[in-house]
Amino acid sequence: MPIFIKPREQVCRERAANDAVFYYDQFAQILVDNNNEEKDMQTKQDLIRLYRWIREYEDFAFKYHQDNFVQCDDIYLKKEDAQAFGGGNKIPRAPFLPVFEEIK
Repeated sequence: MPIFIKPREQVCRERAANDAVFYYDQFAQILVDNNNEEKDMQTKQDLIRLYRWIREYEDFAFKYHQDNFVQCDDIYLKKEDAQAFGGGNKIPRAPFLPVFEEIK
């Protein structure tokens, strides 16, 4: 029975997206709630800026995960393979950056 693993790039993209949601989803939800209540242009612009910044953060996190790649259970396509062959390593997270900080 073959064991399938995901390409490194796909794993890093998934980790970057998970990091962005983990760190910044709460900020986006606050702005969405404010936008629903106030419906002013400033809140909408802040929300757009935040989503643009999160996309840039995902690119930063992708590069971070590429440079610091660690094999964990999320590289296996099937969960059963991860349980059988995975080392149980904790999936690393890219560093948290304060919102709207310059991304290098």
